[in-house]
Amino acid sequence: MLDRVTLKNVKFHKGHDGMDGLNADIYIDKVKVAHVYDDARGGCFEYDVLGSIDSKQREINKKLFKELEDYIDSLPEEQMEYDGKKYERDGNPVMMKPDMDSIINDLVEEFEKEKSKKRLKKDMEKKIVFGKPNGNSYKLIGYKSPLKAIAMMKGGKEAIQKLVNRVKGELKEGEEILNDNLAELGIEV
Repeated sequence: MLDRVTLKNVKFHKGHDGMDGLNADIYIDKVKVAHVYDDARGGCFEYDVLGSIDSKQREINKKLFKELEDYIDSLPEEQMEYDGKKYERDGNPVMMKPDMDSIINDLVEEFEKEKSKKRLKKDMEKKIVFGKPNGNSYKLIGYKSPLKAIAMMKGGKEAIQKLVNRVKGELKEGEEILNDNLAELGIEV
């Protein structure tokens, strides 16, 4: 069921005490079914099933949203995890039953990861990108023009290779060049 659910129009805002609030549309089977809102004041998210009060679309949306709720209710408890670490207390796993809010949070995290991947790919077009793999940030150095265009210019590949070698010499422990497009340009990493 969760593979049929996506978030779109995800927007964040500053809420209470500077916490991030959330606005997003919930799509099920590519149908805009509901809207989720978090005012960032603590407590549960707010969900609004979309459609005019007496419309057929609202009835369809209510049915799809109820299907999602029922699916989430059927999920088993799972061990709590944060930043890749599983929680334990006195050697026993700390368990939690997923709910709508935790599922939406997971979808927001996936959305943000995909957005970051797209940004990284775009940065790789013109820059040498380096940092810790799967880290939360990276550094870049490069050009205003695409590397592909520079590589085609006379002396371009050599200039890019020189920049790559300079970056390699300045990498800190655990860092590496993240570009996946350099080999196709004939650049050695």
